[in-house]
Amino acid sequence: MSAFSVSSVATRGKSAVVRITGTDETNKAIAAMATKIERKLIGNALRAGARVVQKDARKRADAIALKGLLSDSLKVYSPKRKRPGELIQVIGPDPKFRGPRGERPIKYAHLIEFGTAPHLIRPRRPGSKAALDLPGIGTFAVVSHPGTRARPFLRPAFDANVALIEKRIAESLKRGIDREMAKSKPKAA
Repeated sequence: MSAFSVSSVATRGKSAVVRITGTDETNKAIAAMATKIERKLIGNALRAGARVVQKDARKRADAIALKGLLSDSLKVYSPKRKRPGELIQVIGPDPKFRGPRGERPIKYAHLIEFGTAPHLIRPRRPGSKAALDLPGIGTFAVVSHPGTRARPFLRPAFDANVALIEKRIAESLKRGIDREMAKSKPKAA
């Protein structure tokens, strides 16, 4: 049996940092495992913690905007790693998700989470005279948008579940390490 704990889940900027500590025996077992197995175990554990956030964020997104679209688009995935040894799980809108009319929550999810400052909306195409065309109301060359307030759904989902995230990560790691240690033990004849 392995003995370790998830000693902290903290945030650094937009990221969460998970610190995992273990006994000497567990640390030796992890060190002896092939990098591939280690990455798989830790990746699975981080994914288990991320799913806790995903589930809560979906409930919060449903209560905020476009019931169903934003929450349906929320996905847990591993982006391509940029630094060696870095394991990342992202919880956010799936870049490939499309609503029934082609809506793409990835284009506006951050605007809901963080809000927008007041700004001017100008024509997108050079030479175009309309920034906004509202049938039956009129065409506007420039629109002064008042901005929108932040309606966060991801950050509160993380903050409200730190203890459960730690628990899920620890449980997943324990299962994975125990499974790998059982595989590596010599079988009695």
